[in-house]
Amino acid sequence: MKPLFNQQGSEVPKRPKASDVEVKKAIIERGLSSFFSKKQPVFESNQKDALIKIFNEHWEYSCDEEELAEYVGELSVNVKQDALVSALITACEHLNDTYLVILTEWYQSNAITPPYPVGSKLDKGTITGISKKEAATYEVLIYGFPESSPNRRSVKFEDAILAEE
Repeated sequence: MKPLFNQQGSEVPKRPKASDVEVKKAIIERGLSSFFSKKQPVFESNQKDALIKIFNEHWEYSCDEEELAEYVGELSVNVKQDALVSALITACEHLNDTYLVILTEWYQSNAITPPYPVGSKLDKGTITGISKKEAATYEVLIYGFPESSPNRRSVKFEDAILAEE
């Protein structure tokens, strides 16, 4: 991974990782606050702190909600397993969205400039744009696919490698 730079040419902090303790804590606290801001059919508001503790111990970005349900069972939630898993899927969606917000905040606060312009040829394909979903990420048309193809690979700025001429 190569370093990224801002508009003044200064190196910026590395991309926040969901596995970093402080980032994970922020994702969970902000994401579960968002989750609990709406009435929940499975969890009571007084279970929020216990759920935060369980998520801090067992949640990982893109984790399996059914595995997570085993640990949440400690809360004595009186619902069927499928309702519990469904609620955890919703909670994890809030956490995943929160992580994308944290990435966007990092990108914007550091005024990161893309290392290569659109149209550059990378080892994986041609840069066709910058992702609107994930900060500091290119949309890349993989070699061999027609330009009309909607398929694009996401390549983080710091992972982009120019193709050898």
